[in-house]
Amino acid sequence: MVNAQNAVISDVLSTSIPLDEPIVFHRTGRVEGASLRTRVGIKAYASLGGLIAENHWRGGRWLRRHVIESLDAEFAVVRFSDDALFRFHLKDFYWNRLLLRGYEYEQPLASLLQRLAGENYAFVDCGANLGYWSILVSSKAYGSKPAVAIEALQSNAELLARNCELNGNRFECWHKAIYSRAGEAIELFGDADTHFGASIRAEWHNSPSQGMVITTTVDEAARHLARQDVVVKLDVEGVEIDAFEGARETLAAGALLIYEDHPRDTEHKPTAYLLKAGYEVRLITAKGSFPIRDADMLTQEKRRENYEYNLAAFSPACRFRSLLD
Repeated sequence: MVNAQNAVISDVLSTSIPLDEPIVFHRTGRVEGASLRTRVGIKAYASLGGLIAENHWRGGRWLRRHVIESLDAEFAVVRFSDDALFRFHLKDFYWNRLLLRGYEYEQPLASLLQRLAGENYAFVDCGANLGYWSILVSSKAYGSKPAVAIEALQSNAELLARNCELNGNRFECWHKAIYSRAGEAIELFGDADTHFGASIRAEWHNSPSQGMVITTTVDEAARHLARQDVVVKLDVEGVEIDAFEGARETLAAGALLIYEDHPRDTEHKPTAYLLKAGYEVRLITAKGSFPIRDADMLTQEKRRENYEYNLAAFSPACRFRSLLD
């Protein structure tokens, strides 16, 4: 079973998929490669949608349905800079937020990674989805870090490989699931029509299995990168503690771990685990990072159901600690 799955993984990531010609959206608002109707629609969505989002008005769903979903383009590419391009399905409501004027995806995390631009480290992107953070961190603006992007869902892994190709194949893509042990075949669950939220936790989903995937660990990826200093971004939908178990070597060596404490986890188990293990934990917010000395402190913070609560954890050996202050 493992050999057969490895063959599938090899096929997915080694096949050269011809790039289509999607529309290109510059963060300045310029649109390339689109019909006049599509350009007008995207600019209207960017302006009006940005205004709706900024003021927390109703109407965002209506705007997506009647503007974005009516356009005939299939893919869009957001150009953050000359060497940072992110490709996604135009009608993907999760990622087409990047078209909104003034919208910044997980801005507190972006600010932290920008502060690390001058540091020498390797990036392990666990739960990479379509590769957003690997694209940015490996770009010049973020210090051109070597990176491994790890994604469990096969459909995402295919799009991740396309994004890697679009950015000069400058980071690596692994179609695997982060876990406590490497080399095991394990079932993945999630909604077939979405690209986010997939997990090896069957109890989190009412949907059937999405198939088998081979596991890996943070330690395996860090050893592969062969760098002394590592930054790990972890978004693994309820498998955080298993991932921590597979990252003991990397964390003990002084890695900076950035992880999500999921809003649906009211007991804040990942944070409680790390605190008990003796790691320092900080909540990353738009106003800076704040020490979390007790997991119950997160009860007052985790009030938004569909929000990414990113935290940083590190041992005394981590040399990036001062950049979090």
